[in-house]
Amino acid sequence: MKSPVVRALVSSFAGIAIAVPAYAATYTWNNVTGDWMVGGNWTPGGPPGAGDTAIVNIANPQLAADTTILGLTQGGGNISGAGNLTVTGPSTWTAGTQSGTGSTTFGDTLAVSGTGNKVISGGRIVTLNGATTWSGNTGANNVISFATGTLNNNGTFSDQNTFATSLAHSSGTNAFNNNATYNKDGNTVTTASVVFNNAGTLNINAGSMYMTASTHTGTINIANGASIEFRNGTNLLDDVTLTGAGTLIVSTDNVGADGIVTINGGTLNSAFLLSGGSIRGTDQTFQGAATWTGGAISGPASTTFGNALTISGTNTKTISGGRTVNAGNTSWTGNTGANNSI
Repeated sequence: MKSPVVRALVSSFAGIAIAVPAYAATYTWNNVTGDWMVGGNWTPGGPPGAGDTAIVNIANPQLAADTTILGLTQGGGNISGAGNLTVTGPSTWTAGTQSGTGSTTFGDTLAVSGTGNKVISGGRIVTLNGATTWSGNTGANNVISFATGTLNNNGTFSDQNTFATSLAHSSGTNAFNNNATYNKDGNTVTTASVVFNNAGTLNINAGSMYMTASTHTGTINIANGASIEFRNGTNLLDDVTLTGAGTLIVSTDNVGADGIVTINGGTLNSAFLLSGGSIRGTDQTFQGAATWTGGAISGPASTTFGNALTISGTNTKTISGGRTVNAGNTSWTGNTGANNSI
Protein backbone atom coordinates (compact mmCIF):
# COMPACT_ATOMS: atom_id res chain seq x y z
CA MET A 1 0.00 0.00 0.00
CA LYS A 2 1.16 3.53 -0.78
CA SER A 3 -1.00 5.13 1.91
CA PRO A 4 -1.02 7.88 3.12
CA VAL A 5 0.27 9.10 -0.26
CA VAL A 6 -2.45 8.80 -2.86
CA ARG A 7 -1.03 7.69 -6.17
CA ALA A 8 -4.19 8.12 -8.22
CA LEU A 9 -7.81 8.60 -7.48
CA VAL A 10 -10.70 7.43 -9.50
CA SER A 11 -14.17 8.54 -8.52
CA SER A 12 -17.50 8.58 -10.27
CA PHE A 13 -20.40 10.95 -10.35
CA ALA A 14 -23.54 10.11 -12.20
CA GLY A 15 -21.73 7.24 -13.82
CA ILE A 16 -18.82 9.39 -15.08
CA ALA A 17 -15.30 8.30 -14.08
CA ILE A 18 -12.91 11.12 -13.19
CA ALA A 19 -9.19 10.32 -13.09
CA VAL A 20 -6.92 12.47 -10.91
CA PRO A 21 -3.27 12.25 -12.10
CA ALA A 22 -0.64 10.75 -9.81
CA TYR A 23 1.82 13.22 -8.30
CA ALA A 24 5.47 12.90 -7.33
CA ALA A 25 6.30 11.91 -3.78
CA THR A 26 9.49 11.61 -1.73
CA TYR A 27 10.30 8.41 0.15
CA THR A 28 13.02 8.09 2.82
CA TRP A 29 14.69 4.76 3.53
CA ASN A 30 14.36 3.59 7.13
CA ASN A 31 17.22 2.35 9.31
CA VAL A 32 16.95 -1.24 8.12
CA THR A 33 18.63 -3.81 5.93
CA GLY A 34 15.99 -5.13 3.60
CA ASP A 35 14.26 -5.35 0.25
CA TRP A 36 13.86 -2.08 -1.67
CA MET A 37 10.41 -3.16 -2.82
CA VAL A 38 8.95 -3.71 0.68
CA GLY A 39 6.74 -0.72 1.40
CA GLY A 40 7.28 -0.77 5.15
CA ASN A 41 11.00 -0.09 4.68
CA TRP A 42 10.16 3.45 3.53
CA THR A 43 8.64 6.53 5.11
CA PRO A 44 5.92 7.06 4.07
CA GLY A 45 5.01 3.54 2.98
CA GLY A 46 6.57 2.85 -0.40
CA PRO A 47 8.26 1.77 -2.46
CA PRO A 48 8.99 4.81 -4.65
CA GLY A 49 7.74 4.55 -8.20
CA ALA A 50 8.72 5.96 -11.56
CA GLY A 51 7.53 9.45 -10.65
CA ASP A 52 9.07 9.59 -7.16
CA THR A 53 12.30 10.53 -5.41
CA ALA A 54 14.14 8.18 -3.05
CA ILE A 55 16.32 9.42 -0.17
CA VAL A 56 18.93 7.00 1.19
CA ASN A 57 21.14 8.21 4.04
CA ILE A 58 21.58 5.08 6.17
CA ALA A 59 21.46 1.28 6.23
CA ASN A 60 21.16 -1.04 3.25
CA PRO A 61 18.31 -1.04 0.73
CA GLN A 62 18.69 -4.15 -1.42
CA LEU A 63 17.59 -4.30 -5.03
CA ALA A 64 16.46 -7.80 -5.96
CA ALA A 65 14.54 -6.59 -9.03
CA ASP A 66 14.83 -3.82 -11.58
CA THR A 67 13.14 -0.53 -10.70
CA THR A 68 12.80 3.00 -12.06
CA ILE A 69 12.51 6.21 -10.04
CA LEU A 70 12.50 9.91 -10.84
CA GLY A 71 15.26 11.08 -8.49
CA LEU A 72 17.81 9.76 -5.99
CA THR A 73 19.38 11.63 -3.08
CA GLN A 74 22.09 9.54 -1.45
CA GLY A 75 23.94 10.86 1.59
CA GLY A 76 25.03 7.51 3.06
CA GLY A 77 24.09 3.88 3.33
CA ASN A 78 24.65 1.15 0.78
CA ILE A 79 22.38 0.59 -2.20
CA SER A 80 23.12 -3.00 -3.16
CA GLY A 81 21.88 -6.04 -5.00
CA ALA A 82 21.56 -7.60 -8.44
CA GLY A 83 18.69 -5.36 -9.53
CA ASN A 84 19.16 -2.50 -11.95
CA LEU A 85 18.19 0.98 -10.73
CA THR A 86 17.23 3.56 -13.37
CA VAL A 87 16.99 7.21 -12.30
CA THR A 88 15.38 9.46 -14.89
CA GLY A 89 15.54 12.88 -13.19
CA PRO A 90 18.03 15.11 -11.30
CA SER A 91 19.93 13.43 -8.44
CA THR A 92 22.57 14.11 -5.79
CA TRP A 93 25.27 11.92 -4.22
CA THR A 94 27.18 13.24 -1.21
CA ALA A 95 28.22 9.97 0.49
CA GLY A 96 27.48 6.27 0.54
CA THR A 97 28.02 3.12 -1.47
CA GLN A 98 26.61 1.67 -4.67
CA SER A 99 27.30 -2.06 -4.65
CA GLY A 100 26.22 -5.44 -5.97
CA THR A 101 26.16 -7.01 -9.40
CA GLY A 102 23.41 -4.80 -10.79
CA SER A 103 23.67 -1.36 -12.35
CA THR A 104 22.65 2.20 -11.58
CA THR A 105 21.87 4.49 -14.50
CA PHE A 106 21.46 8.25 -14.12
CA GLY A 107 19.62 9.67 -17.09
CA ASP A 108 19.63 13.32 -16.03
CA THR A 109 21.89 15.60 -13.97
CA LEU A 110 23.90 14.21 -11.07
CA ALA A 111 25.59 16.44 -8.46
CA VAL A 112 28.46 14.68 -6.66
CA SER A 113 29.85 16.58 -3.67
CA GLY A 114 30.53 16.43 0.06
CA THR A 115 33.39 15.23 2.23
CA GLY A 116 32.11 11.67 2.52
CA ASN A 117 33.52 8.98 0.25
CA LYS A 118 31.42 7.84 -2.66
CA VAL A 119 32.09 4.13 -3.25
CA ILE A 120 31.32 1.84 -6.21
CA SER A 121 31.92 -1.78 -5.23
CA GLY A 122 30.97 -5.41 -5.56
CA GLY A 123 30.81 -5.35 -9.35
CA ARG A 124 28.36 -2.43 -9.57
CA ILE A 125 28.19 -0.53 -12.86
CA VAL A 126 27.23 3.14 -12.59
CA THR A 127 26.35 4.85 -15.87
CA LEU A 128 26.04 8.61 -16.31
CA ASN A 129 24.01 9.65 -19.34
CA GLY A 130 23.39 13.27 -18.36
CA ALA A 131 25.50 16.15 -17.06
CA THR A 132 27.48 15.27 -13.92
CA THR A 133 29.12 17.85 -11.65
CA TRP A 134 31.81 16.68 -9.20
CA SER A 135 32.50 19.63 -6.91
CA GLY A 136 33.64 20.67 -3.44
CA ASN A 137 35.27 23.65 -1.76
CA THR A 138 36.57 22.22 1.52
CA GLY A 139 39.96 20.84 2.40
CA ALA A 140 38.52 17.42 3.24
CA ASN A 141 38.65 14.76 0.55
CA ASN A 142 35.82 14.46 -1.93
CA VAL A 143 36.75 11.04 -3.28
CA ILE A 144 35.07 8.61 -5.64
CA SER A 145 36.44 5.22 -4.61
CA PHE A 146 36.36 1.99 -6.62
CA ALA A 147 36.42 -1.48 -5.03
CA THR A 148 35.52 -3.70 -8.00
CA GLY A 149 33.32 -1.17 -9.71
CA THR A 150 32.86 0.56 -13.05
CA LEU A 151 31.76 4.09 -13.90
CA ASN A 152 30.71 4.85 -17.49
CA ASN A 153 30.46 8.50 -18.47
CA ASN A 154 28.28 8.93 -21.55
CA GLY A 155 27.49 12.60 -20.93
CA THR A 156 29.48 15.59 -19.67
CA PHE A 157 31.46 15.02 -16.48
CA SER A 158 32.69 18.30 -14.92
CA ASP A 159 35.44 17.96 -12.31
CA GLN A 160 35.19 21.28 -10.46
CA ASN A 161 36.88 20.47 -7.15
CA THR A 162 38.83 23.33 -5.60
CA PHE A 163 41.06 21.01 -3.55
CA ALA A 164 43.04 17.93 -4.58
CA THR A 165 40.97 14.78 -4.87
CA SER A 166 41.00 11.40 -6.58
CA LEU A 167 39.30 8.68 -8.52
CA ALA A 168 40.72 6.12 -6.12
CA HIS A 169 41.50 2.46 -6.67
CA SER A 170 40.71 0.59 -3.47
CA SER A 171 40.66 -3.08 -4.46
CA GLY A 172 39.62 -5.38 -7.26
CA THR A 173 39.23 -4.63 -10.95
CA ASN A 174 37.93 -1.14 -11.63
CA ALA A 175 37.47 1.33 -14.46
CA PHE A 176 36.38 4.87 -15.21
CA ASN A 177 35.30 4.83 -18.87
CA ASN A 178 35.00 8.25 -20.46
CA ASN A 179 32.97 7.71 -23.62
CA ALA A 180 31.93 11.35 -24.05
CA THR A 181 33.39 14.47 -22.35
CA TYR A 182 35.41 14.84 -19.14
CA ASN A 183 36.16 18.45 -18.14
CA LYS A 184 38.90 19.06 -15.54
CA ASP A 185 37.92 22.57 -14.43
CA GLY A 186 39.32 22.92 -10.90
CA ASN A 187 42.78 24.48 -10.64
CA THR A 188 44.17 21.68 -8.51
CA VAL A 189 45.25 18.03 -8.84
CA THR A 190 42.96 15.11 -9.62
CA THR A 191 44.69 11.74 -9.25
CA ALA A 192 43.23 8.83 -11.20
CA SER A 193 44.62 5.66 -9.62
CA VAL A 194 41.67 3.74 -11.04
CA VAL A 195 42.03 2.50 -14.62
CA PHE A 196 40.99 5.49 -16.76
CA ASN A 197 39.88 4.72 -20.31
CA ASN A 198 39.38 7.78 -22.49
CA ALA A 199 37.64 7.03 -25.77
CA GLY A 200 35.99 10.45 -25.88
CA THR A 201 37.33 13.91 -25.10
CA LEU A 202 39.39 14.83 -22.04
CA ASN A 203 39.56 18.60 -21.53
CA ILE A 204 42.10 19.66 -18.91
CA ASN A 205 41.04 23.27 -18.57
CA ALA A 206 42.91 23.95 -15.31
CA GLY A 207 45.18 22.19 -12.84
CA SER A 208 46.62 18.77 -13.50
CA MET A 209 45.50 15.17 -13.85
CA TYR A 210 47.83 12.44 -12.60
CA MET A 211 47.34 9.10 -14.37
CA THR A 212 48.69 5.78 -13.10
CA ALA A 213 46.89 3.27 -15.34
CA SER A 214 45.15 4.62 -18.41
CA THR A 215 44.35 4.09 -22.06
CA HIS A 216 43.62 7.01 -24.38
CA THR A 217 42.22 6.56 -27.87
CA GLY A 218 40.28 9.81 -28.11
CA THR A 219 41.22 13.47 -27.77
CA ILE A 220 43.14 15.27 -25.01
CA ASN A 221 42.97 19.07 -24.88
CA ILE A 222 45.31 20.78 -22.39
CA ALA A 223 44.77 24.47 -21.67
CA ASN A 224 47.58 26.93 -21.06
CA GLY A 225 49.08 26.36 -17.60
CA ALA A 226 47.42 22.95 -17.21
CA SER A 227 48.96 19.49 -17.58
CA ILE A 228 48.39 15.77 -17.77
CA GLU A 229 51.09 13.80 -15.95
CA PHE A 230 52.03 10.11 -16.03
CA ARG A 231 54.09 9.35 -12.93
CA ASN A 232 53.95 5.59 -12.63
CA GLY A 233 52.08 2.53 -13.81
CA THR A 234 51.40 1.59 -17.43
CA ASN A 235 49.72 4.09 -19.71
CA LEU A 236 48.87 4.02 -23.41
CA LEU A 237 48.26 6.85 -25.87
CA ASP A 238 47.08 5.10 -29.00
CA ASP A 239 46.73 7.40 -32.02
CA VAL A 240 45.45 10.23 -29.81
CA THR A 241 44.92 13.82 -30.79
CA LEU A 242 46.77 16.01 -28.26
CA THR A 243 46.22 19.76 -28.50
CA GLY A 244 46.40 22.94 -26.45
CA ALA A 245 49.02 25.24 -24.92
CA GLY A 246 49.43 23.05 -21.80
CA THR A 247 51.94 20.27 -21.17
CA LEU A 248 52.12 16.48 -21.46
CA ILE A 249 54.44 15.27 -18.68
CA VAL A 250 56.10 11.88 -18.22
CA SER A 251 57.84 11.84 -14.84
CA THR A 252 58.63 9.68 -11.82
CA ASP A 253 57.35 9.55 -8.26
CA ASN A 254 60.76 8.36 -7.00
CA VAL A 255 59.47 5.25 -5.24
CA GLY A 256 60.90 2.65 -7.59
CA ALA A 257 57.75 2.38 -9.69
CA ASP A 258 58.62 4.52 -12.67
CA GLY A 259 55.92 4.69 -15.25
CA ILE A 260 55.93 3.35 -18.78
CA VAL A 261 54.06 5.40 -21.36
CA THR A 262 53.48 3.85 -24.76
CA ILE A 263 52.77 6.43 -27.45
CA ASN A 264 51.69 5.04 -30.80
CA GLY A 265 51.65 7.77 -33.41
CA GLY A 266 48.87 10.32 -33.11
CA THR A 267 48.84 14.10 -33.42
CA LEU A 268 50.96 15.50 -30.58
CA ASN A 269 50.86 19.29 -30.68
CA SER A 270 51.17 20.28 -27.00
CA ALA A 271 54.38 20.95 -25.12
CA PHE A 272 56.16 17.85 -23.78
CA LEU A 273 58.28 17.29 -20.66
CA LEU A 274 60.16 14.03 -20.04
CA SER A 275 61.66 14.12 -16.54
CA GLY A 276 61.55 10.43 -15.55
CA GLY A 277 60.09 7.05 -16.39
CA SER A 278 60.19 6.01 -20.02
CA ILE A 279 58.36 6.45 -23.29
CA ARG A 280 58.14 3.86 -26.02
CA GLY A 281 55.80 2.80 -28.82
CA THR A 282 55.68 3.20 -32.58
CA ASP A 283 57.02 6.22 -34.47
CA GLN A 284 55.97 9.43 -32.73
CA THR A 285 56.41 13.11 -33.48
CA PHE A 286 56.16 15.85 -30.85
CA GLN A 287 55.26 19.11 -32.58
CA GLY A 288 55.29 21.31 -29.46
CA ALA A 289 58.31 22.58 -27.53
CA ALA A 290 59.99 19.69 -25.69
CA THR A 291 62.13 19.50 -22.55
CA TRP A 292 64.13 16.42 -21.51
CA THR A 293 65.53 16.43 -17.96
CA GLY A 294 65.57 12.69 -17.21
CA GLY A 295 64.11 9.33 -18.18
CA ALA A 296 64.38 7.01 -21.15
CA ILE A 297 63.25 6.84 -24.76
CA SER A 298 63.29 3.21 -25.84
CA GLY A 299 62.17 0.59 -28.33
CA PRO A 300 62.74 -0.13 -32.04
CA ALA A 301 61.09 2.92 -33.60
CA SER A 302 61.71 6.65 -33.91
CA THR A 303 60.95 9.70 -31.78
CA THR A 304 61.00 13.05 -33.56
CA PHE A 305 61.04 16.45 -31.92
CA GLY A 306 59.71 18.79 -34.57
CA ASN A 307 60.08 21.95 -32.50
CA ALA A 308 62.78 23.15 -30.12
CA LEU A 309 64.25 20.55 -27.75
CA THR A 310 65.91 21.54 -24.47
CA ILE A 311 68.07 18.95 -22.68
CA SER A 312 69.09 19.80 -19.11
CA GLY A 313 69.21 18.56 -15.53
CA THR A 314 71.44 16.26 -13.51
CA ASN A 315 69.52 13.06 -14.24
CA THR A 316 70.70 10.70 -16.95
CA LYS A 317 68.83 10.74 -20.24
CA THR A 318 68.78 7.30 -21.92
CA ILE A 319 68.17 6.19 -25.52
CA SER A 320 67.90 2.40 -25.77
CA GLY A 321 66.41 -0.64 -27.46
CA GLY A 322 67.18 0.44 -31.01
CA ARG A 323 65.46 3.80 -30.65
CA THR A 324 66.22 6.60 -33.12
CA VAL A 325 65.76 10.16 -31.87
CA ASN A 326 65.46 12.95 -34.42
CA ALA A 327 65.76 16.52 -33.22
CA GLY A 328 65.92 19.92 -34.86
CA ASN A 329 67.06 22.97 -32.90
CA THR A 330 68.43 21.53 -29.64
CA SER A 331 69.90 23.17 -26.53
CA TRP A 332 71.94 20.97 -24.16
CA THR A 333 72.44 23.10 -21.05
CA GLY A 334 73.35 22.92 -17.36
CA ASN A 335 75.03 25.01 -14.70
CA THR A 336 75.78 22.52 -11.92
CA GLY A 337 78.75 20.30 -11.20
CA ALA A 338 76.67 17.17 -11.38
CA ASN A 339 76.53 15.16 -14.56
CA ASN A 340 74.10 16.07 -17.32
CA SER A 341 74.52 12.98 -19.43
CA ILE A 342 72.86 11.35 -22.40
